[in-house]
Amino acid sequence: MTYVQATAVQVKEAYTTVWRHRYLVVLAFIVFMAISVALIAITPRLYRVGANVLIVNGNSRNDPTLSSPDLPTLAASTGVLEQVEKNLGLDVPLATLKQNLSAKLPAYKSSIMRIEYSDPTPNGAATIANGVADELASYYNQLSTARYDDDLHALDAELVKQKARIQSINALLKSQGGDQSMASEDKGQDGLVDQVNALQTQRALANAELQGDMAQAEAAATDTRTRSEIARRDILQADPLYAALEAQASESAAHLAEFRAQFTSNYPGLPALQAKVRSLQAGVTAEAARALSSSHAYSPTIAAAIAGERKAEAVVEGDRAKVAALDGEIARTGSQVQGAGTLELLRLEREAAENEYRSIAAHRGATLLDRADALSLGSVVVIDRALASQAQIAIGLRRLTATFALVSLFLAIVCAFLAEQMNPRLRRATQIENLYGKPVIATLGR
Repeated sequence: MTYVQATAVQVKEAYTTVWRHRYLVVLAFIVFMAISVALIAITPRLYRVGANVLIVNGNSRNDPTLSSPDLPTLAASTGVLEQVEKNLGLDVPLATLKQNLSAKLPAYKSSIMRIEYSDPTPNGAATIANGVADELASYYNQLSTARYDDDLHALDAELVKQKARIQSINALLKSQGGDQSMASEDKGQDGLVDQVNALQTQRALANAELQGDMAQAEAAATDTRTRSEIARRDILQADPLYAALEAQASESAAHLAEFRAQFTSNYPGLPALQAKVRSLQAGVTAEAARALSSSHAYSPTIAAAIAGERKAEAVVEGDRAKVAALDGEIARTGSQVQGAGTLELLRLEREAAENEYRSIAAHRGATLLDRADALSLGSVVVIDRALASQAQIAIGLRRLTATFALVSLFLAIVCAFLAEQMNPRLRRATQIENLYGKPVIATLGR
């Protein structure tokens, strides 16, 4: 008998066996498929979708202090995620949001960062990913313009104050007949009046500088959560033991994932490797806590920020001293002129108030231009919003169902062959030949 004939006989015998136990095959297939459907129904599914944001960084003095490597940390920060929870009305714990959120650094020479989120529902994943992207753009713009917004608020308050001062002086002039022309004063009085006018102008400029420096000093105080995130990053990056432990933990975790992919859970070396990974991760956590609580912990970024804040405060104190000195000089000179011409002094005060008002208005216009410049030079823009997708992280529902159906069919056919092996009757000539060691000459009937 040739090889082809032997193969044909074996195929025919296999077909006969399956056909003989066809009811068992059908029953086993139904049972296995029912079990498979139940497993698919109770198996949790996880969907991951993402949104893309464009990072626009400038190079001028108005550029935001945060750079591209800081944005993934900022996207997963507590301040951003808490605002996302509030905006979307989520009931998800903050730790779960951080665990399922993934913000990747832009590729080399790229300014596009991807923000991904994993959720049991595709709509939920898309909603949260878009919410984080929108809040990141808003928070980044807020950081970029915070210093100018504070400056604008202070300048607006000063403009209101100067406008009320001008109206009050006009009312006094009108009540005392100051709207009529007055006789010329002598040269001594004119000199004092000119001196008061010059002092008022100097005070207006000094007060405008004071308002601007006060706004800059307030802006120099960085947000507490942002400063703590930057300090934690600097301290941990400067700690060599933490960096070594983190590298060992990452390498051991990669080895563990490789062993899990190659071997089953019965592999004898797997528990030891798992214990090593847990030990290294605990060591990384402990070393991070030690480094952050150490009395020698130092963050150059925070130190520079504190130095800048103190410098701004010193400038503000100097401006206040200058304004106070000018106020004293104005009061002293004004007391000399007061007896000679109250109405003229009121006119001078009105003119000084108007000059101060115009100076503050000009400073406010320059601040608005700086704010617009900061928005154009540094910003985060959502360029590709996440869409609800049926793409799962693991195998899809249709593919999983088809796989289970094939496995169920295979197991049902195997059941037919097992039933055949458990049957003691001799049904084929090959069984008799294998049992007695002699060829079968002929058979009668079935």
